[in-house]
Amino acid sequence: MKMSREAISLCALNKTLNRVEHKLQNIKAQFTVLDSSIQKLSENFECQSTTLENQMDQNEIWISLLEDRFTSVEINLFYSYICETIHYLHSQVLEKLPDLLI
Repeated sequence: MKMSREAISLCALNKTLNRVEHKLQNIKAQFTVLDSSIQKLSENFECQSTTLENQMDQNEIWISLLEDRFTSVEINLFYSYICETIHYLHSQVLEKLPDLLI
């Protein structure tokens, strides 16, 4: 009678150990998937961090440029330079393509 109880106990213990081992394998597989996901997220965050840093640098450059206000004399000089450049380009185009002359 003692032997059959011990055999039943060993059989129950063996089944319990198998269930625990199976659960541990499932948990290990889930941790592997989670670890892979964390790795991918970390890589994505690093890329986004680099992009944000570059954007911040560009924003700082534009802000510094916009902080400098031009005087009306500087603006007029700039406009006159643009007008002269456009006039020069127009004359060059007409020189190269005389058919455009009306």
